[in-house]
Amino acid sequence: MRPIDKLIAVYLVFVTALLVVRGQLDEPVTWLLFTMHALVALLMYLFTRLDPHDKVGQVIRDLYPLLLLPVLYSELGIINLQLGATSTFARDQLVQEW
Repeated sequence: MRPIDKLIAVYLVFVTALLVVRGQLDEPVTWLLFTMHALVALLMYLFTRLDPHDKVGQVIRDLYPLLLLPVLYSELGIINLQLGATSTFARDQLVQEW
């Protein structure tokens, strides 16, 4: 695995653990995020089986982190809404007053 693959895997494990610990398992959006994480993990596994001479596969492997960036970034907004944006805004106000 390349370093970027490891970084994405750590991020996915962290976000999944965060949702489980926070007890957000009863919401449908959480299961949608879990499904997305599983599909990304499957994609990463398939990239380990990729033939080094497959040029199209290598291009997709090089570009998939860039394609995932907007999806993973929007995931933070979804999680923020699930965990309660008002408490986050209250903490932001406290930090800004320092």
